[in-house]
Amino acid sequence: MKTEKSCGAIIFRKYQWAIEFLIVQQKQGGHWFFPKGHVETGESEEQTALREIYEEIGLQAHILPWFKEILSYHIDTTDVDKTVVFFLCTVASWSFTMADELQNVARLSYEQALQQLTHDNAKAVLTKAYAFLAAS
Repeated sequence: MKTEKSCGAIIFRKYQWAIEFLIVQQKQGGHWFFPKGHVETGESEEQTALREIYEEIGLQAHILPWFKEILSYHIDTTDVDKTVVFFLCTVASWSFTMADELQNVARLSYEQALQQLTHDNAKAVLTKAYAFLAAS
């Protein structure tokens, strides 16, 4: 059985009295998720997340300390055990460029993002990030 590790981020901004989240839709499969990608040789988890954000949506991000969420799941179609590490990030600007691998990018409220995300594990990570932000 093969194993893979990816890193990515829940990107947010506080806008007026609300929090908005940025999610992406992959062309392949059409799934809505967070920007993420495979760890390259010699990269830290944080470096991978920041690189993937830049490659997928062209944004320079800043990782907030004290939040790190890890998802682990099995992909039956490829017999891969996958681990994905997520950080919570802010960006200076919401002006993004979309990579060819993406079909869409959306900036949504917590409730809208929760409805739009495809997988329950992504919804659980979003809920933890939202609770963390609400408490800080």
